[in-house]
Amino acid sequence: MVESPTFGAELGIRIKEARVRLQLSQGELARLVKLSRVQIARYEAGQQQPNAETMWRLADALGVKLEDLIPPVAS
Repeated sequence: MVESPTFGAELGIRIKEARVRLQLSQGELARLVKLSRVQIARYEAGQQQPNAETMWRLADALGVKLEDLIPPVAS
């Protein structure tokens, strides 16, 4: 049986996919949202999850709706 990614891991995948689509480096995205490159890397790796305000800033910088970044919750 294959386990689905955790919420944090899936969120990180979605952030990275959106960033790569825009051809932004982690450092460039970090500057846009006023965070460190290391923090962006932690989000993308699923090691940490951004708070609500940061989620809004990420969605805005990536040109996506907030809903597009949030993975569905497994029932």
